[in-house]
Amino acid sequence: MHRVRYEGIQHGPPTNDPGPLIVVSNHGAGMDPLLIQGACRFAIRWMMATDTMSPSLNWLWQWRRIIAVKRDGADSTPLREAIRHVRGGGVLGVFPEGGLAPRDGAIRAFMPGVGFIVSRAKAPVLLVWVSETPVCDSAFGALWRFSRSRVVFIDRMTFDEDADADSIVAQLRARLSEASGWSLSDEPVPTARRPMSDPSNDDADPFAA
Repeated sequence: MHRVRYEGIQHGPPTNDPGPLIVVSNHGAGMDPLLIQGACRFAIRWMMATDTMSPSLNWLWQWRRIIAVKRDGADSTPLREAIRHVRGGGVLGVFPEGGLAPRDGAIRAFMPGVGFIVSRAKAPVLLVWVSETPVCDSAFGALWRFSRSRVVFIDRMTFDEDADADSIVAQLRARLSEASGWSLSDEPVPTARRPMSDPSNDDADPFAA
């Protein structure tokens, strides 16, 4: 139905068990996680805003072990769970723009939580660019519209041990902009109200297994 074109698949691990990995992508349609997962042999555990999780699909969220995130950023539990998952050898999926971005050819501001996760989990990032998905008012309405969607696996990036969250975010955005040809916009996605909590003031290592 979507005639998906995949590029750069060689950048993704060709195995069912790649070890710790964080998949980071821009986000323009509710079908994006399905398109990305469709090219990966390994299972991706996604972070997802609670206000987009329909109760009628609770069975799906539980089956896919979705990490639910409240947009008000008041709860650091999702960050803790995400980092534990990656440290335990899992693959985490994050859409750091924090919601569906307008189709204006721009990479919107990233929520700093993604930089924090990468800096604490010490895992490589598989950077992805998704484009040409259907434009639709609802997040999942795009699933039922024909398209020629394009998914580009840009690179597998690693970061210095001492890289902080801000520098990681800057590097990810710059590489995504370079590969896509899209500009960088400091405007946040309208639904991304607040950044995820930074629990760095908790105990010395709150993410220890």
